[in-house]
Amino acid sequence: MKIDLENPQSIDIQQATKVLQQGGVIVGPSETCYGLNADATNQLAIKKIFQIKHRPLNQPLLVVVADWSMAKRYVYLKQSELDDIAKKFLPPVTIILPQKRNKLPILLTAGQAFLGVRVSACLVDQQLSRQLDRPLVSTSANLSGQSVCYSIQEVIEQFGQSMEQIDLVLDAGQLSRQKPSTVVKIIKDKIIVLRK
Repeated sequence: MKIDLENPQSIDIQQATKVLQQGGVIVGPSETCYGLNADATNQLAIKKIFQIKHRPLNQPLLVVVADWSMAKRYVYLKQSELDDIAKKFLPPVTIILPQKRNKLPILLTAGQAFLGVRVSACLVDQQLSRQLDRPLVSTSANLSGQSVCYSIQEVIEQFGQSMEQIDLVLDAGQLSRQKPSTVVKIIKDKIIVLRK
């Protein structure tokens, strides 16, 4: 399905949300490249993403949320920490935070106590998360260890037969090449830069 990156239509978002609610996996645009999305509260959908990517189960996935108030349902985050990060880093920023217990499947974080969270600058991701009212698994749409994809054709070429496991493709055309998000981790009120 074609989707407008700058102005996603509500009917397209509703259709994609239905797929997510049913445990489906979507390929769609993000602020950096094409990504795989699924409902981050659905263990089977998360497992499907690991299978599609051939990703080792000991490598955690991150989530995107509609806003930071949604994030606070799943992780411990102080407003002062957010303000500090906003002053120091330009978006997109992924923050690795201590997660609240029993809110998300253990598979998502590979059993770790921390969860990577980002408020996506991509309107498609923001609206999907808002409509679903839950975080979305967000990972690049590529085989584990391979280069990221900026077009649906590249995704198809990498995944081959695995495309059959993808329930919906949101095609926003050729994406411009962007730097990956800055990644920071908050430990005991200290901000540690993991990737800039």
